[in-house]
Amino acid sequence: MLSIAELAEEMWGDQGDAFRKATVLLLRLTAAARQKPTDWPLIPHRLHVLFRSPHGLSACLDPDCSGPISLRINGIGCLQEISDRCRYCSAITLPVYRCKACGLWALAGYEHPESAQIEPGHFAKASEVKYYLVTFPFGKKLQGVVVEPLKGRYSATAEGRPIVGTQLFRAPCPEHHEMCFDTQCHRQHCPHCETEWTSQNDPGSDEPNERIQPLRGGEHLVLGVAAETILHGMPEFVDTDNSRDWKPAKGRRLLCFSDSRRDAARLGPLLTEQHETWVARAAIASALGEPLSSKARMERQLRTFESESGLVPKIETNS
Repeated sequence: MLSIAELAEEMWGDQGDAFRKATVLLLRLTAAARQKPTDWPLIPHRLHVLFRSPHGLSACLDPDCSGPISLRINGIGCLQEISDRCRYCSAITLPVYRCKACGLWALAGYEHPESAQIEPGHFAKASEVKYYLVTFPFGKKLQGVVVEPLKGRYSATAEGRPIVGTQLFRAPCPEHHEMCFDTQCHRQHCPHCETEWTSQNDPGSDEPNERIQPLRGGEHLVLGVAAETILHGMPEFVDTDNSRDWKPAKGRRLLCFSDSRRDAARLGPLLTEQHETWVARAAIASALGEPLSSKARMERQLRTFESESGLVPKIETNS
């Protein structure tokens, strides 16, 4: 089994992007090329596709990040996949979270009490994670925090002191409101909808909070969408007796598997349920999208009813 890059190296002597695209295009052509519609493809081949759903986003804290301008956020650096350090400038990154009630996004971090540094907090207790806003929202006076982008050291903003670093704002505390200076307090809520962001409303709880969560995709949904898309794009089964007309998916064959035994046991029922749900939704959407029955259509339905039942329906009309 060869990867696309290895096959491009064998064919063209180069693994560059242009040569990989040429290899993929050639494979598509050979998969479709045949002398007669009932023949097998010129070069039948099996493709192995590996994918995973998005596991979240991180934001660089350096406003002068050297990454692409299209990925930068005002006041901080670039958005990127989950990591502890920026892939472009090696500055500190914090994961991006989202309030499930109103959609407000914030950065999550752990303020280390001994080193006075902010860390991404991927493995910190849920009750010790703090949330930060990049802007000063909704006219509320929030407590400011200045972070050194490269070392992660943080300090509270003080009036008259110049800001050297990246300015963030702590989400407000429902008990002490906007200006909470209690270092032992871990309660926070959304400054927009005031939804409690503290884990399970209990400051000592270590259970993940369902009211604010990282930006990550649903793994089961992505699997179903990918499987349906790939299956639909595959060629129909080649036969000589038109047996593909009654075969599932017209004879297309797609093998899905997972390295996890638990996920593998649930994979078949999951794909079946998602497929049947989407078929039902598509049928409902198609029916709702059709225009209201016309007079001619209603008359055809009445004639069909008369011929099948032998009865003549009585229809009263207002003159």
